Amino acid sequence: FAVLPLSKEQNHVSGTQSAELGHQKLFVSVAMRGSSREGAAGSRTARQAAPAAAASISAKVLNAMGAGAVASVIQAVLSAVGEPIVNRVLVKRMKLMDAINDVKPSMMLEYLKTTLATNFLKFPFFEAINALCAALPINPSVRGIVTGFVFTTATLPVTNFRYRKSMQLEVKWGNIYEAYWPTVIRDIVYGICRNYCTIWTLAAAPGWKATSP
Repeated sequence: FAVLPLSKEQNHVSGTQSAELGHQKLFVSVAMRGSSREGAAGSRTARQAAPAAAASISAKVLNAMGAGAVASVIQAVLSAVGEPIVNRVLVKRMKLMDAINDVKPSMMLEYLKTTLATNFLKFPFFEAINALCAALPINPSVRGIVTGFVFTTATLPVTNFRYRKSMQLEVKWGNIYEAYWPTVIRDIVYGICRNYCTIWTLAAAPGWKATSP
């Protein structure tokens, strides 16, 4: 077969198509390199963001534990004065004035040692759990359930020890988990109500933060 020579127009079209294909290949190559660089940069940013997020969560937990420590001192003083009297009225069915006269200042000072020790265990621990759960993407109700369950399971022996000391009762291993389920339910309800009250308060006062006094 005879090969017909290409005309000038055909040669021009063929050259134009080759140039266009060359430009397309160059554009694809540059785009792939750019995408590769963006992917590497995104990977580096993600790796850098992970330690920053962990540091932020740790800072929030430490701040919450500090607030819990301050609250534990205040509550310990109030409990050392009022809790023995209240327990005598509710448990021993004593009249109010009889209960007040039955509790001596020396007993309050002795009981203060117990309230300080137990509060320093309970309050910072609760605030740490709550702050840690607040950093997780979970529902406030679920957060309250987890906080109440973990807190009660870990600290109920401390609570029962404190109660029995305030009543001057003997502490045994058999009664350290006394009234477990009522206490779990109480702390779960408290955790859920606290979470929603915090959300509503921050919505009503946008200038405030969860860490505001």
